[in-house]
Amino acid sequence: MKLIREIIKAAIAIVIGLILVACIFGGAVLQYSYSQRPLTVQEMTE
Repeated sequence: MKLIREIIKAAIAIVIGLILVACIFGGAVLQYSYSQRPLTVQEMTE
């Protein structure tokens, strides 16, 4: 039972880590793509 619990904890930690990496990477890509061209007022309000 203890081993299963450790595996679940590790799996959750890995999933959370991957989500964080995806968020950081996705945010960086979005910022980069937005910085490549000027934003219009219409795009900002959406």
